[in-house]
Amino acid sequence: MDFTTVLGLLLTLGMVFLGLVAKLTDLDQIGQFLDLGSLLVVLGGSAGSALMSMPARSALQAGSALRVAFQERRRDLAALVRSVVDLSETARRDGILALELLIPQLEEAYLARGLQLAVDGADPEAVAATLRDELEQTRERHASGKAFLELLARYAPAYGMLGTVIGLILMLSPAHAGRAGEAAAAGETVILHGMALALVTTFYGVLLANAVALPLADKLAEKDREESLRMQVVLSGIRAIQSGDNPRVVEEKLAVFLPPAERSDAALPSL
Repeated sequence: MDFTTVLGLLLTLGMVFLGLVAKLTDLDQIGQFLDLGSLLVVLGGSAGSALMSMPARSALQAGSALRVAFQERRRDLAALVRSVVDLSETARRDGILALELLIPQLEEAYLARGLQLAVDGADPEAVAATLRDELEQTRERHASGKAFLELLARYAPAYGMLGTVIGLILMLSPAHAGRAGEAAAAGETVILHGMALALVTTFYGVLLANAVALPLADKLAEKDREESLRMQVVLSGIRAIQSGDNPRVVEEKLAVFLPPAERSDAALPSL
């Protein structure tokens, strides 16, 4: 579980709730912000429109991609670079077939698949093409999840306004207006109460878009960047291994993917 995603979501919704409580004169008023019909209009309408805007394949991919925003994968990019450089050293010293015994020990599935293709004698260009295809498919899945969240954020405020209009129409209908007049004669502010209830739908729409959908879309974009970077390191490393490059050359090629402050951490010990 990604701690920052969960913490950010809880902090955002928690602060909104505390802000509401701070403005209330009576805690019983919190019930004015709870309305099932408004929630159904915003959630159901926004999700339905988002699904309608996407091809079926992309919509199916979005579900699995959304889980990535909540998954925590603490993987050190510098450690990955060191691992690939060590593999290149083994391949240069003992031959590329020697890597077959090391493949089951690798935690990086993408690296293991690429090395297996290389060990099996596949053409370097074919290996690179296969790895690039997998990279593109991964990015496409992430893009589908991000697109779904961005569509949700686009439609949610509009459905919030729609729910508000529905509430105002019902509130100002002749039958309701007659009852409101009778209640007002008894000193009750029914019209104002009804308008406040109608605006709850807009509140839900804005909250869904800005407190949930857009932050998760941004987190998914960052996760995609991290995963793509790791896959690019692997792709470059396997191409270098198949080319028979010196481990020092492999190290220099892969160090460019690291921030300058981390490049010394990926350095090889003296050979």
